[in-house]
Amino acid sequence: MVDARNEDAVNTLRHRKHREEKSFAVMVPSIEYAQTLCHRSKEQARLLTSPAAPIVLLRRQSNTDHVMASSVAPKNPALGIMLPYTPLHHILMRELNYPIVTTSGNRSDEPICIDENEALHRLRGIADLFLIHNRPIIRHVDDSVTCVIRGRDMMIRRARGFAPLPITDAHAVTHNHPSESRPILAVGAHQKNTVAYATHDQIFMSQHIGDLVTQQAHEAFEHATRDLPMLYGANNEAANRKNETTADHDAHGHQTQLQFDIIACDMHPDYLSTRYAHQHGKQIVAVQHHHAHIVSCMMDNDLDGTVLGVSWDGTGYGPDGSIWGGEFLRCDRGDFQRMAYINPFPLPGGDRASREPRRSALGVLFTMYGDALFNRHDVLPLASFEKDELPVIHTMLKKNLNCPLTSSMGRLFDAIA
Repeated sequence: MVDARNEDAVNTLRHRKHREEKSFAVMVPSIEYAQTLCHRSKEQARLLTSPAAPIVLLRRQSNTDHVMASSVAPKNPALGIMLPYTPLHHILMRELNYPIVTTSGNRSDEPICIDENEALHRLRGIADLFLIHNRPIIRHVDDSVTCVIRGRDMMIRRARGFAPLPITDAHAVTHNHPSESRPILAVGAHQKNTVAYATHDQIFMSQHIGDLVTQQAHEAFEHATRDLPMLYGANNEAANRKNETTADHDAHGHQTQLQFDIIACDMHPDYLSTRYAHQHGKQIVAVQHHHAHIVSCMMDNDLDGTVLGVSWDGTGYGPDGSIWGGEFLRCDRGDFQRMAYINPFPLPGGDRASREPRRSALGVLFTMYGDALFNRHDVLPLASFEKDELPVIHTMLKKNLNCPLTSSMGRLFDAIA
């Protein structure tokens, strides 16, 4: 937490968390105070004051510079506003009576610290002071993030207050007989990971876990895959159905492993979540990344039958082995047909292009101009490379070495940028 009015404090926090421009959420003392910073509707006020108490994205007032550091949400017309939701928050806000930046206690790409000893080690150099409580935290949970679009609540990040509450699948109620339903564990993708447990007509989603790029994130993912089914007695249900033990337990009776009959995972073979599914599932259902996006949108809008779905994304493994991401799919919940897509272009260096947009730019330009590109002197992306790098990248593109093709709208955005 830092004083949201103090430019130096907010910039120090950005520097320590390696968070260049992504907006921070702000906790304010009251709904009345929120109104001095942002425009709000009745629906937004209802969300702010609900028991779930999520972060709500609100359109900011034009004259907030005197009460809010510009570095809280640089160049952003919206602010993420939240109200106090614990007794400690209420005491703190009553004493301060000004807005504070409240952000998760973690390093970039790592899950939130839930143990004070771990926090003192991992957050050394980020936090100046630690407030320690004697009540243990069982699972890490981020703040939920919501907004209101055309009078309707829209979930951006489902976490505290909403997860793991169930989502009812009306399609399952209509088409499946409850006695025929077998529990399914879905382990999600690699970025912005969430796991889910489905039984009968209900889907229980875990809290937001994040990108599975660090050891801590992978441990949090494995904890969630064990924790969520156990929370709803999945191992007992499976054992009763098959009259056998489906979980191993340690000496303290804690579940250490859960074998599932059916595990759904992303089609990408190298995702950590996909590997986990193949290690722990008896029947694996591999789901194409963008088909999953569209079916999620169908569920959000209670749609059944066949739709034309447009999935614009950064990365998704295609059945043809290329990187998809600018797809028009004719699909229903069980299958899809690729109807159209962005003209594919190569990504020199593969995944490295997602961190270096200039590589995406060269891939697009090489598709347009071929070898002639490297004879030009007026192309800015060429000038961003060292001279000794360009012959290597030229060879990679010409011989198709580590240059996977992509139809990704995200990488096309990078290229244009």
